[in-house]
Amino acid sequence: MKRILLLAGILLLLSGSFRVSLALSEGETQVFEALRSLGFDEAYVAVREDSLVMRIEDPGFEILDTLHEVFVAAGEAQDLPTYVLEIYHEKEPLYSFTVSHEAVEAYASGTLSEEAFNQAVAGESALSLERAIVLDVGVFDGLVYQVDLSEKEATLGMKYTGSLEEELVMDLPNMALRVLFHAPWVETVTFIIDHHTEPRALEIAFETGDLLEVLEGGLSLEALYERAEISEGDSVPLLGRLSAGLKASGHLWTP
Repeated sequence: MKRILLLAGILLLLSGSFRVSLALSEGETQVFEALRSLGFDEAYVAVREDSLVMRIEDPGFEILDTLHEVFVAAGEAQDLPTYVLEIYHEKEPLYSFTVSHEAVEAYASGTLSEEAFNQAVAGESALSLERAIVLDVGVFDGLVYQVDLSEKEATLGMKYTGSLEEELVMDLPNMALRVLFHAPWVETVTFIIDHHTEPRALEIAFETGDLLEVLEGGLSLEALYERAEISEGDSVPLLGRLSAGLKASGHLWTP
């Protein structure tokens, strides 16, 4: 059941100075209703100094697609200098977006394009680098349970959870590139992979230069794995099983 938690100015939930009211204003009620109509199951709204702050749980869809609608609804309901939207996941802060009243008003009136409005929105991540990597790499079929970052290396401990094992071979370079997005200074990205009942079934290290060469189209997937440093467990080699699956599915690659 969808629910909107109408909380105005509770210090324990949002840091800063809030206006506490026993009754919601008409403008606040409009914001709550607008958030509910946009599909947000949980929302918190409060006025902090000269800003309207909205906090929502991660809705599970691309928030940027509805960002302008949220801010326009807030601007129509409350005339304040600044509007802030905070995104949470299981009560953990993820991102915040801030925009001025002038930008919202210009977009609502049609004098500011959607592209220009998006550029006027200031986004900020509230995540640690390690947590950002876990969430970003988690879009693939891997459960990342450990991230270690040093001056030269990023090491990820993960359990592969995909139903199609051969996809792991295709996914690993993409996972590594996601890591480089957050930690571009590292020289090596290493994965230590548990596979079902096989702990440390595969350990594979990619060099940053090789990954960037793949991204630019100058290095093939085959050549990337030939250059990678690979160590496998004592059981039936995981990489061999995965590459066999690739060949069976029509992909031409032999490690």
